[in-house]
Amino acid sequence: MLPNPLINGYPYNWHESIFKFDALSCTGMTNVSGIKVKVEQAPQFAVSRYAFNIATGKQEIDPITTTMYVFAWAPIKAMLMTKSLGRGIALASFSFSAIAAGNPLEGAPPVGDVFAGCKITEVGREYGQDVNGFKIDVTFQPLRHRDIDGVSLISELGS
Repeated sequence: MLPNPLINGYPYNWHESIFKFDALSCTGMTNVSGIKVKVEQAPQFAVSRYAFNIATGKQEIDPITTTMYVFAWAPIKAMLMTKSLGRGIALASFSFSAIAAGNPLEGAPPVGDVFAGCKITEVGREYGQDVNGFKIDVTFQPLRHRDIDGVSLISELGS
């Protein structure tokens, strides 16, 4: 039995969470940390001296570190090697999705993040053997972020 995954320190159930690298589902994920997006905001001015709007600008996305079992990393590594035409997994660009329904009793918020243009920056060594095998840490840097919470999904479908 796989342990429940943690996303930014909150526990989620396997039945209510999905992790994907491109279209490849990952069922051996145990921890995802670093999902944090900072958006630059600045007031907009017109003729008067009072700001009439807040404009959002450049996004800064922190690197994301995932902890998964080696049996889950093997097909992802093979997919990345195929995408880079055998030149190395650091040259392949991929998208990463983390979608989970939150549990209000435990304080876990719903998560719906899609990161595009990701590149692997670091792959750790195998460690921590338990019943399911060894674990491995994989760090990657996303280029773009898309939040797919209910509000933005409805506004995208409506337009």
